[in-house]
Amino acid sequence: MDHEGIPDRPSAKAGDEPRLAIFFVPLPEPIQIPHSTTLSFDLDEVVPRLLGMTIQPTSDTAPIPGSEAGHSFVSLKFWQVKATTDDYLRQAEAVQKVIRMVKGAGPIEAQAPWPATITVVEMVTIVPSVTPGPEGDPFLRCLTCLIDVVDAYRISENARMARISYERLGPVILSYHRSLTAPYKWWGPTAMMLDHVNVKVADPEQLDVDRLDRLLKNLHNLRAGQPFAAWSELCRDRDYAFHIEGDYRRTVIQAALAVEVLVSSGIACILWEETFPNTPTEANLQTAATLLAKDAAPLRAELGKRIGGNWGSDTSPSALWQVHGAQMRNQVVHLGYRPTKQEAAQAIQAAVDLDRHIRKRLAVTATKHHRTAAMLLGKPGLERLGAMSRRLRVLLDQSATEPDWVHSYLEWRQDASRTALDGPDRP
Repeated sequence: MDHEGIPDRPSAKAGDEPRLAIFFVPLPEPIQIPHSTTLSFDLDEVVPRLLGMTIQPTSDTAPIPGSEAGHSFVSLKFWQVKATTDDYLRQAEAVQKVIRMVKGAGPIEAQAPWPATITVVEMVTIVPSVTPGPEGDPFLRCLTCLIDVVDAYRISENARMARISYERLGPVILSYHRSLTAPYKWWGPTAMMLDHVNVKVADPEQLDVDRLDRLLKNLHNLRAGQPFAAWSELCRDRDYAFHIEGDYRRTVIQAALAVEVLVSSGIACILWEETFPNTPTEANLQTAATLLAKDAAPLRAELGKRIGGNWGSDTSPSALWQVHGAQMRNQVVHLGYRPTKQEAAQAIQAAVDLDRHIRKRLAVTATKHHRTAAMLLGKPGLERLGAMSRRLRVLLDQSATEPDWVHSYLEWRQDASRTALDGPDRP
């Protein structure tokens, strides 16, 4: 995140006492925690210069447990601010109202009825931190506690609202520093720009001819049931969960779904292509049904056998996906683990690297599996990867006289599924 400070503010010196960092965060959706409720968190980190100090969030609340032992802390105070609407401009006004109250300037008189409520959270923690990395960032430390509060609220109230995340907050957060003891000395404000892309802006440009053509192709693929359409859709869901929703658990799950669909569809297309345009025998279908029923890791190995490349070494894209993607997905699904942003990003990168590896290998073996390669990569993709040889171009030109690939594949896949349900010993 970037910090854009207001000039002419005194800076901290090495010998200064610890300060409070105070962040004012308007929530995207209000939560009905009573106005002025304060929730405090005792953290494991010990700040030596806090030893012996007893810290109270407000004069009418109990000291934070552990503060006398020098523990770092986070304190969240919830302000319910009346507003005409809950859009971003009104959120900025609500933050200014809260800042006036916190700094002792008093409330602003109401000028009109208030049909909306905006929840502003005053997040307070100690700076500097002795913990390096993201865990020591005062804003992220506070946000972690806020996410837990909102998750608990969603569970206890069965609230129909999205989770709070870094990515769902507005693009600018106002923050101050304040001395620990009275008479209080304030530093700020600082406008902190959040490093995410979830900012709603008007897009004045309508789709040009090429983008509209791409939309129509994707629309056709979705409606026709093209083998790799579901994979494309899941990749978009994965990226939306990460960049827009900030839901890292869902990001990992969607990444795993996309990889498994890509591998399964790739193997299935190759098996279909081995018999196309002939009618597959029951033995063909039984072999396909047995193979497609394998777990994810063995299925990737089967795909590797058919398209070649590095699949077995510890540094192969498949092995790295197993570590950063598949295993993380298992922890999320079976243990309810909450992955960090870094872990979710690693899962995405591992999925992208495996995807690229599969596409490159299909390009290399395109003359052997030209229908599968063409359905995944398209002619532009084959050309971009240098696979469009004269022989491949002839094979693709001949496809105009063949039965429809997608229709044939879907029939084959249905027959393979039926065979799997019936089993090898059916009458």
